[in-house]
Amino acid sequence: MDTPRPAALHPIGEGREAEIFEWGDGQILRLVRDPDGQDRAERQAAAMTAAWKSGVPVPNLRARIQVDGRPGIVMERVDGPSLMRVLARSPWRLFSVARTLGVVHARLNSVVAPAVLPGQRTFLRERIEMAEALPARLARFSLGVLEALPEGNRLCHGDFHVSNLLVGSRGPMVIDWALAARGDPAADFARSVLLIRIGEVPPGTPRMIRMGRRFGQGVFLRAYERSYRRLRRVDEGAMPRWEIVNAAARFAEGIESEYRALARLIESRMRS
Repeated sequence: MDTPRPAALHPIGEGREAEIFEWGDGQILRLVRDPDGQDRAERQAAAMTAAWKSGVPVPNLRARIQVDGRPGIVMERVDGPSLMRVLARSPWRLFSVARTLGVVHARLNSVVAPAVLPGQRTFLRERIEMAEALPARLARFSLGVLEALPEGNRLCHGDFHVSNLLVGSRGPMVIDWALAARGDPAADFARSVLLIRIGEVPPGTPRMIRMGRRFGQGVFLRAYERSYRRLRRVDEGAMPRWEIVNAAARFAEGIESEYRALARLIESRMRS
């Protein structure tokens, strides 16, 4: 039987890199937009497979296919809300959501990464160098900090936050592995801390989250950090340096409302 063309499939979501379609009973297809994105699809599949084998809660991969020359991954469908939606509907669950986030992230960062994954330092260097809005002096400083940081060989998600965990019948499961890399867990942890502290909430974020963020943000961050640190030893000396690097790389994502806070963070570390 011929593989259905994208136009014949039912779309259920999309991002900058890929489209998501229904794919039979209890499955979805993540179809990369770029026909030359085979390597990216394979790296994502490798990251998810390594996580799955190590007991990290991720959707089960079923197959790697091509549709109209575009690479795709068929995987288990997770029917349930994100942790962001859970928090919006039940704000009194703030502590349990933060603890869940920390536990799952610590388990993920304990996995030895597949050799096929790109190095995290290389990825961050590329992001900093392509960030046009990042002032040159801050870019130079951040790249210098990056050079002194360790490589690492652990699985790093690259964008771990409450919207990338879906709560299905088997509990919370980690999705969106497009930025998975091999590196230092402290770098991945530092990015998540940065997103909680500074990150702009994305379009479509429930109003309850937007309204309550100023009051609950610090409490959530502390609960997440405590939960993570209970399971993984963190190189506390490296954390401020990884925050500098992640803040500089974040400029490449083009979220203008964050620029001032990101620049302030880097500048404060330059003076310390």
